[in-house]
Amino acid sequence: MAINPMQRKSRNSFLLGMLITMLLAGGAIAFLIMQMNEINQQMEYAQSGQVYVLTTDVKSGQIITSDMLTPVKVHPNTVPLNSQGVMNVFNSEYLVDQNGNTIYGDSVSGFYYQDENGNTTNIFMGTDGKYYYRNGNSNVEVQIGGAPIIAKIDINANTPVTTDMITPRTELVNQDVRLEEYNMLKLPATLQAGEYIDIRLTLPTGQDYIVVSKKEVKQCDLTTIWVEMSEDEITIMNNAIIESYIMTGSQLYATRYVEPGLQVAATPTYPISQAVSNARASNPNILQEAIDAYNDRVTANNPTQDRTYIEQTLSQYAEDRLSNVEDGVEASKTQALESREDYIDGLM
Repeated sequence: MAINPMQRKSRNSFLLGMLITMLLAGGAIAFLIMQMNEINQQMEYAQSGQVYVLTTDVKSGQIITSDMLTPVKVHPNTVPLNSQGVMNVFNSEYLVDQNGNTIYGDSVSGFYYQDENGNTTNIFMGTDGKYYYRNGNSNVEVQIGGAPIIAKIDINANTPVTTDMITPRTELVNQDVRLEEYNMLKLPATLQAGEYIDIRLTLPTGQDYIVVSKKEVKQCDLTTIWVEMSEDEITIMNNAIIESYIMTGSQLYATRYVEPGLQVAATPTYPISQAVSNARASNPNILQEAIDAYNDRVTANNPTQDRTYIEQTLSQYAEDRLSNVEDGVEASKTQALESREDYIDGLM
């Protein structure tokens, strides 16, 4: 059946109208979808987690300052465990050198000193992993202390940092560190776990030496403390214990730090005997850098004269040397046994 021109025009107009309507509806739907996607993205971003990433590569054992981290927004499903408390670790961060001078740090200049006029002296890490500053044509070593934050492992730039990757240096555990138990010390009456102490030796003649310094008391009871000690410190401490047994008028005792977060560790001054020094030098478990540091330290403290005082005092106990040591060891063993029995009874 033939369609007249008016009907054809009417049908074409209807089809064109339908097409335009469909195009407009499609465009509106596409616009709404885009808007919904944008809203969803904004909602996801608003609900996203925040992590802190390093702006530079760091090596295991290297000091990290808070300004070496930058916040980054990530999807909440990709936030690593233990990443939210990272900045809390840096709340107590402060750096000082061995003389108590403040050290500053930022991601641009690194570490540096600053005088009252604002002049800076840069501190850099040498190839040996130690820190130095330039004094003329020489490098002067800087022993950074205080509460520096250390990388436990190598961390690449842009890696989200977690609390498992970093630690204050006072908590950094070396391979040769062991938990040692000592029950022959005179302890402060109110000493508690978590406090920091020096262990000192006083001779009957009045000389007083620091044997080991700034040790955290991990646990304590009436007569016994538990502290973490390196192989080198264990050797030095054992030397002091035996000599304290020989010199019956001597005393090994602990002294507490008043503000351990602000006070730098004291420099040990106790000079070990020649026999222990020889054995220590051949001990493969003692790090060479610990031996070098000890030798440098006691050389600065005139150890020959100090050791002479100790040897002179020891000579006064020549006849009773062996029996005094036996009595001291036996008393320590008895005390350890009693403490062990109390511990076992507490488990039952």
